[in-house]
Amino acid sequence: GCPAYRPATMETPASLSNSAAAATIIQRAFRIAQKRIASDQADLAAILNSLEEAEEHRINARTGVMSRVEKNLESIGAGFGIGSIIRSLADRRHAKEERQAQTGTLPSLTITSIDNLVNGLGNGERVAQVDALTILGAATVMFMDEPSVCDITVPPNGKCIVVGDLHGQLDDLLHLFKTFGQPSEKLTWIFNGDLVDRGDHACEIVLLIFALKLKHPKFVFINRGNHEEPHINIYSGFEEECMAKYDHRVFQMFHAAFVWLPYACLVNGKTLVLHGGLPRDETVSVNDIRNIARGPDVCSEKHNMGNEEWIRDVLWSDPHHDPEFLGYELSSRGAGVLWGKDATHRFLDKEGLAAMVRSHQCVQNGVEAAHDGRVYTVFSASNYCGTSGNLGAAVVFSHGDEKPTQVYQWDQSKLSSIAGQVITSRQSREQKRLAAVRQAAEYIVENKTALMEYYRKVDSAATGVVSF
Repeated sequence: GCPAYRPATMETPASLSNSAAAATIIQRAFRIAQKRIASDQADLAAILNSLEEAEEHRINARTGVMSRVEKNLESIGAGFGIGSIIRSLADRRHAKEERQAQTGTLPSLTITSIDNLVNGLGNGERVAQVDALTILGAATVMFMDEPSVCDITVPPNGKCIVVGDLHGQLDDLLHLFKTFGQPSEKLTWIFNGDLVDRGDHACEIVLLIFALKLKHPKFVFINRGNHEEPHINIYSGFEEECMAKYDHRVFQMFHAAFVWLPYACLVNGKTLVLHGGLPRDETVSVNDIRNIARGPDVCSEKHNMGNEEWIRDVLWSDPHHDPEFLGYELSSRGAGVLWGKDATHRFLDKEGLAAMVRSHQCVQNGVEAAHDGRVYTVFSASNYCGTSGNLGAAVVFSHGDEKPTQVYQWDQSKLSSIAGQVITSRQSREQKRLAAVRQAAEYIVENKTALMEYYRKVDSAATGVVSF
């Protein structure tokens, strides 16, 4: 006959007699869920990074055209280009210094005013245009006097904090100041480029950091990033922000300052801090970087004797994602290179350095070590663009440290909002995916004509379907 019917039972922790076995099942399920979440986050980060690199490649492809337009405008006497503004500033340098000597300390740079500026920005206030122009003009003169590589020695009982990309996210900057304090003899700050674009408070970030630089010139250092560049800002948001808050003259003044920013800092004589990475030219030394010209038209052979490629590599390069890769290859960003760990060891050993700290890439934990622990990537814009879900991070040097010995990380979702207008609220995984899809859709629409032409060529039978 038929076997007796036995209802199916599902094994659950409650039905197990052994509590240890139940705990094992729960732990196993939790680990599987963690791995799935981590995998989803990694996939999303890869999508967003790929989309951003594709966007940067398109922008870099337009840079040559923009430069030719700029030169043509200036050659016919238009006199309103970025280059002419900067050259005019250089011509007026001594007059500006005399004017500053006559007026004394700028009102915006008293200790009380700096505190008021920080508090005001935290409450969503805007820097007045007259103050913005004053800060930018004075900062430009100060940057002209700095070297291309700044040397920093951390004093006994002191600290040096390296901040990575901020990209207009004011919450992150104010959180760091709230955590560590403002610059002082015992606290040096290095801002490692990419202060602007993406986020909507880039003006406030730059003006605050520049004001602190003017107040504490020996304890605040700003390296140039690839986004401190007008051709990038036109397409990535900073120009639009300047126009909404001020006018185009202010945008030009920002760049009059940006072109004089140093390229790197050397901390305790042992760690090189720069935005992107190594030049592809293996003969380049730290002294060569010290001798790279700054100011307008620095990428011309006239100013840098044929070595203008070094500048783009320093600002745009990344360590290769494959730990076994050796040598160099061109970057998908359209500028700079990807370099292998052999290049890292060769350069650092030749220069007697222990490590390199760079930024330029969004990494999930805010900081990431590569190339046998000698290259650190630090990224400080937490939950980048409101979609990435990454931690923000800064690295810290103490007196005598040859490489960073402390890492400070924060999760934006667990912070109270400091500047509520900044779009930094953590979103769900599905919202992140929608953001990636939305960005991809924008690229498709922008390139619709080229895509349709490609489809017509591939679909020779006019089936209306294309396989990949």
